[in-house]
Formats: sequence, C-alpha cells, structure tokens
Amino acid sequence: MEVGVRGLLRAVLAARGTGSAAAQTMIVRGALIGINALTGVVSARLLGPYGKGAQTAITTWITMATVFANCGVPTALIYYARSQPARAGQFFAAGLVVSTASGVVAAAAAAVAVSFSIARFGPSTVEAAQFFMLLVPFSNLFVVAQGIIETHLRFAVENALVLSTALAALLSMLVLGAVDAATPESIAACYALPGALAALVALVYAIGLTRPQRRNALAAAGRLMSFGIRQYGSDLAISISVTLDILLATSLLAPALVGTYAVAAALCRLLNLVPQSIGSVLLPRLIGEAADRVCSAIARAARVGIAVSVLLALPIAIWGAELIRLVYGANFVIEPLVIWILLAEAILGGAGRLLVQTMTAVGRPGLAALLNATQIALGAPVAIVLMQRFDSAGLAGGILLATVVRLGVTLYCYPRILGVGVPRLILSTSELARYYLRLRATVE
Repeated sequence: MEVGVRGLLRAVLAARGTGSAAAQTMIVRGALIGINALTGVVSARLLGPYGKGAQTAITTWITMATVFANCGVPTALIYYARSQPARAGQFFAAGLVVSTASGVVAAAAAAVAVSFSIARFGPSTVEAAQFFMLLVPFSNLFVVAQGIIETHLRFAVENALVLSTALAALLSMLVLGAVDAATPESIAACYALPGALAALVALVYAIGLTRPQRRNALAAAGRLMSFGIRQYGSDLAISISVTLDILLATSLLAPALVGTYAVAAALCRLLNLVPQSIGSVLLPRLIGEAADRVCSAIARAARVGIAVSVLLALPIAIWGAELIRLVYGANFVIEPLVIWILLAEAILGGAGRLLVQTMTAVGRPGLAALLNATQIALGAPVAIVLMQRFDSAGLAGGILLATVVRLGVTLYCYPRILGVGVPRLILSTSELARYYLRLRATVE
C-alpha cells in the first residue's frame, strides 16, 4: 500500500498530462484552501463577527477592483499566446501596458465607490479600503504574468506562488495576534500585501519565459482588447457572480451578520476547489481544438467535478453549522438551511462555470459573458428582495435560483448554438468503472 501511495503521488506531482496536472493543482489548492480556512479562523477569532465583517468589506472591494481592472486581458493573452506562439512576446508587452493603465483607473474608481458602499462600517474601514486600492495595479500585473505562466503550462510554479502568498498572510496574521495588534485594517493588510510581492515575483518569472517585445505591440494590443473586451464581460460576470452575495451582504446586512455569513460562504465554497482546478488546467489545453472535442472534454470534466463536489459536500451539510460555532466561536451562529443552500449553489455554480468555458475555448467569449451576466441580472434583484424578509437564507436562496437559471440556459446553448448534444451532468456506471480502474492502476 505504501508503494502504491508513493506511485500515486509521483504520478500526480509529475503533472505530465491534463489529468495529472489537474490533480496536482487540486492537491496544492486543497492545501491552499486549508491555509485560507485556518487564516479565516484566526482572523475571525481575533476580530469577532463585527470586525470580521469590516475586514471582509475591505478585502472584497480590493478583489473586485482587480476584477474590474483586468479588461479580459489575461484570458485573451492565453488565447493568443497559445494560438500564435511566435507573437507571444508582443501580446505580453501589450498586456502589461493595458493592465497597468486599467489598474490605475479601476483603483481610482473603487476608492470613490467604497466611500458610499461601506460607509456604515466607519471612517477607518473606508480609509483603509481606499489606501489598499494602491495595490490593485500590482494585482492586475499578477494575473497577466499568470497568463504567461499558464501558457507555458508551468502550473507547479503558479501553484507555488499562490501557496506562498497564502502562507505569508497566515504568518503575518499570527504575528499581529501575538502582539495584540489585530484590527480589521491590519488583518486586511495581511491579506493584501503579500499579493503585491507575489506579483513582482510572478512578473520576473514570466519575463524569463517570454520576453516582452515592443515590435508590433500596438497591433497586438488591439487584438488583445478586441478579444479581451468580449471576454471581459465573462470574467467580470463570473467574479461578480461568485462574490455577489458578499457584495450584497456588506451593503445591506447588519455588520455582525456579514461576518457570520462570510465564514459560512467560505466553508461551503471550499467545493470550488474542484472546478477551479480542473478549469485552470483544461482551458489552455483546449484552445484551438475542434468544437466537438472541446464540448466533450469540458462536459466530462463537469461530470467529474459534480461527483467529487457532492462527496465533499456531505460532511459539511451534516456538521457545517456546528463546525462553524466550534471553530470560529460561539458568536458565529448560522442556520443549517443557509449551509445547505450555499452548498447546492457551490456544486451547481462550479459545474456551470466549467460549461461556460466551452464558449471561450471555441472563440465565443461574448456568449460566455452573456451567460454569466444572466446570473447577476437575476440574482441581484431576487436576493435583495428575499434578504429583506429572510436575511442570510434569503440572500443565499436568491443566488441559488440565479445559478440554476444560468446552468439551464447554458445547457440550452449547447444544441442551439454549438450544434452538439446537451451534456450529461451525472457520471455513468461505465465512467465510474473506468476512473476506478485508472486510479487503481496508478496506485499499483
């Protein structure tokens, strides 16, 4: 058995094929999620529900400012660098210029927006959020460098960068707790500052892989922006859909409820590890392939993702509410119903995001943007109405309803627009047997 486990680990860490690379990414991101979960526990213990809510408001707006800033450039960069490798340096140079400029603009706009959206948390929280917007251009450069790293299929390097950033955040947070200097603002700094350093490291490494070229960079910028603006809607919609409930919570729920809901959502969205790991490895490998192969591969990945996510969700569904009280503290009380709704949304939302990637891989980013925007257009107003009556449960329920609608519309697009059959979402017995045999052969 020991030999079998060593053989399995060697096969996974080698990451030679799509499956092993996805498994490697999943293992590393599993460790990342464990570190982030511990970081969330430490911050919640240090701050309490109200302070955790204030810290969540700051870090959520930093994240969203970065998302607004990317203009679809990272995905466009992967698409063109993979499909036109001889011009990768030109596209890289163009991406750096565009991302720096958009990062500055987005940071300025977000600094104005937070003065209204989170004003009820107090002036110190607003001022901290505005100050940390200075880091947004660095975060934007990180995702550009990440695009080059993924283009070269250097997933191990990408994983190491992300993992070291999370460890730095945790360690700095523990230091603040030891010296009794933990505030919502200082804890937010623990989340934000390591990312800026990681951006510089990633940029240096990416330049070593692909040297930016100024020749014809202007034309490359035009190509990037043409694809990127269409993809931007999809990237923006995905990011907003994933954090829509947190954005609404920080704007409308009582501050203490924000902290409690945030830790519950973080626990349930551990399931996003599965589709994110599969998608980050699969998309760069499928760009340029025939549409039927793309559809088949992503549908198969979605089935695997759902199966694994359901298995992971079962213990959370049973013990999640008690676990939150035990780990985060007696003040963090959440209804089991909220946990169940969030788990269902995580499973279906992850599958939906994977299936939407088909549109990007076949060169239809505008359609991907439209599909993801469907969730926001429906989810925001429904969630706002329901949360007025049912608080956290209404917020989660509105997001789940929008997720189901987006998944249904996406499935409808497969035969109507792509000309292929509606993908199955449940693994067949033959697929289960095949995966079991592959796993057994790898272990042996």
